[in-house]
Amino acid sequence: VRTPGDDEITAEDVRACLADAPLEDSFAVSSLALSGRPDALSQALADAEAAGASVIGLLRLTQNRILRLMPGAEAMASGQAVGAAMKRIKPQVFFKEQDAVAAQLKAWPLPRLQRAASSIYQAEQACKRTGAPAQAIAERALLRLAVEASR
Repeated sequence: VRTPGDDEITAEDVRACLADAPLEDSFAVSSLALSGRPDALSQALADAEAAGASVIGLLRLTQNRILRLMPGAEAMASGQAVGAAMKRIKPQVFFKEQDAVAAQLKAWPLPRLQRAASSIYQAEQACKRTGAPAQAIAERALLRLAVEASR
């Protein structure tokens, strides 16, 4: 919070001005699902949904994150270390996400990533075609990923 005469803008000032909480919650969902944290994922799903995030949007963000990890997973499959593999990911991994992305690359070898991408795609299709509650389908698919990543 700024006071008269205060010329410094802090991170708190910026956060107070942004209206991207639903987007932040949505990104947390995909990160937690791929990081193997089903306990925290449940809360992040509730937060994202309370903020108005679309379950289809959550599935698509997760699928995009999976697709983004694939070049790094391919590099690791060819014998590159995780640090070198992360350099294959475009756009470049944001410095605050490097530890999480490195852990995800270790947890998700390429064949598992391919299966995960397929399962998320199938969940999106089921949300659109089956008439079953989309929220339940999406949550189940995302929680399944989190459990698989935790193994």
